[in-house]
Amino acid sequence: MQRGTSSLLSFASVAFVSAACVSTPFQDDAFLRTGEREGAGPCVVGGASSFLATEGFVAPVGEGNTPGATHYICEFNHREYDGRPTFDSWEGNTTLINGGSTAISLTYDLGEDEEGNAVPFDNRGVVVGVVGELGYFHRTLESAEGTVVLDLHIAAELPTTRTRYTVFVGITDLGAPADVITAGEFQEIPIDVTTVNSGELQVSLSWNTSADMDLYVTEPDGTRIFWGATESESGGTLDLDGNAACETADERNENIYWPQGSASSGEYIVEVVQFDPCEAASGTDWRVTVLENGVPTVHTGSVDASDLDVVNVTTIDWAGPQ
Repeated sequence: MQRGTSSLLSFASVAFVSAACVSTPFQDDAFLRTGEREGAGPCVVGGASSFLATEGFVAPVGEGNTPGATHYICEFNHREYDGRPTFDSWEGNTTLINGGSTAISLTYDLGEDEEGNAVPFDNRGVVVGVVGELGYFHRTLESAEGTVVLDLHIAAELPTTRTRYTVFVGITDLGAPADVITAGEFQEIPIDVTTVNSGELQVSLSWNTSADMDLYVTEPDGTRIFWGATESESGGTLDLDGNAACETADERNENIYWPQGSASSGEYIVEVVQFDPCEAASGTDWRVTVLENGVPTVHTGSVDASDLDVVNVTTIDWAGPQ
């Protein structure tokens, strides 16, 4: 069966830079250098990032952690790298949409203690922010050996039309006050964003290979929204169909949304399917983010290259317009 794309909305394609580098984004950015942003004021807890959604921003890693991070509205007390621990590299899907999310896996090496044992990461601080945006998130984490996973949620409404953002992450000293960050060298992560529509209910899909994955959402009355029927009578719309027919391998997102006040109450069935593995011979990991009045819920899974069956992801019990 041939798949057409003529009915899809057109979105600008953004080049993805896969190389990661360790650097300090503050040295050349006046917005983040201490005392150089007028009206920054004292360091306070609270507020919200205009790019990163605060709900569950840093996912817990290891037992005993609670989700969420503290957001500080202030400048960094940044100083040159002087041997403090750093992240070595990162991997994860960084071609995203507003309202979507991703998991970034960061590796580190803290060295060895006097007895030759690896120094544990447990309870060290992690600081995360966006270059050019005042403020940062901070929390302490435990860690699987050698790896920390950050769960990044992108705000549904972005303040600019930029398509490239830079997220920075760093490791703070044990016991360092969160409002006086002294982390040294930072890992920069480029985030490429395709702008989509959002509303009171938004369901998005992202994946990590060149496969053609599809998102299906069935409304309470049985109407299914997908690439073959992109709009419903209620106003539900598929406005991004990534890598349709394997033609745009770096576009790995799909999005279905309902404008404010349009989504009928009842059960919404969310499904994903691998339409074509394209060149993804080793299988594909997928991630579905559901935003209900701005509150995200994430579901993850994977499919083998030969698996073309529809996967039932979740059922949304939607109470109706608010």
